[in-house]
Order: sequence, then structure tokens, then C-alpha cells
Amino acid sequence: MTLTRPGAHLHVHSAFSFLEGASLPRDLIRQAAAENITTVALTDTHRISGIVTFLNEAKQFGIRAIVGAEVEVEDLGRLVLLVPNTVGYSALVSLLSEAHLTSPRLNPRVSWDILERHGPGLVALTGDRRGILGQAWFKQQKTQMPVILERLAAIFGRSNLFIEMAANYLPGDGAFFHALTDLSAWKKFRP
Repeated sequence: MTLTRPGAHLHVHSAFSFLEGASLPRDLIRQAAAENITTVALTDTHRISGIVTFLNEAKQFGIRAIVGAEVEVEDLGRLVLLVPNTVGYSALVSLLSEAHLTSPRLNPRVSWDILERHGPGLVALTGDRRGILGQAWFKQQKTQMPVILERLAAIFGRSNLFIEMAANYLPGDGAFFHALTDLSAWKKFRP
């Protein structure tokens, strides 16, 4: 993974996200320090395996480390969950544990019911192209996007739900980003 700009990176996979990340958590922090990045969230897929090393290394380099995970919501797409505090950490651990216990082996899924029970208190990002909104867009289920946002807002609260835009430079990104920009007005103008 190449981190190119200072700031915050809130959707980062390490080698613990098999076939999605290659760097160890300590290497991610060292690269972030070299790039003057001040905040990094480790959001491995359905796990928080490298979090101890990640937190210790971040502390050494003065980088704000955020604990998180990326989860698959049923078969709808992915959602990035971030932990704002110790209560949120407990909720994330419970959510991940339940997903692993109730899903087929090696294929964890989070149901809406699990999200409703453990999601309040967490911060949610809608994910990239593989995210819950991206999948609706690219599977031609565009009318479901506002419905999904409303359902997520009911779980996490509007102030803890963010639409993620990640440039992949792939065909269709431009139209997808315009749709996400239009959807972002939902957060500003709806009660």
C-alpha cells in the first residue's frame, strides 16, 4: 500500500486481510510516519488481528490510531466500522464474534439484526466500490441506495454515518461519484 498524502487514512487493510493487504501493521504505521500522515484506521476484513502491534507502533510514532474492521453486510456489500471509544470497541468485538459464529466457515456475514444490536456507538463508512452503496450502484439497484442510507442512519445515527468516496480510476467511477455526491445532500437536508 502506498500512502501518498498527509492527513487521515480511514480504510486501510494490512496483511491480516488475506488477498487484500500486504503490509504488516507496523509497516503501515512506519510508512504513514514517513508520509506525515497523522491518523490511520486499521480496518481489516472481519478481524482486528493486528491491532495490538498497530496501536503500539502508532504510539511510538505519534500517530493517532483508530481501531476498525470492514464487514460484509449479508450479500449487499461491505461496510467499514470504526471505534470511537472503549464502548465502541466492545461493540465491534461482539459484532465480529457473532458474525463468525453465525456464518458459514470462512465466509462471515453481518446481518441487519447483528448491526442493529451492536452498531450503535460505532462510526460507519459506506465503503468503496465493494461497499454497500457501491454494490447497489454497480448491480443496477440505484433506487436502493437512499433506502440503505436510511437504514444505516437508523442504526448508527446520521452523525456517525459517512459516505466514502475512494478513487479507483476504473470505468464508471465518475458517474458513481456524482451519485454519491447527490446522496450526500441527504445528510444535510433531511431531519
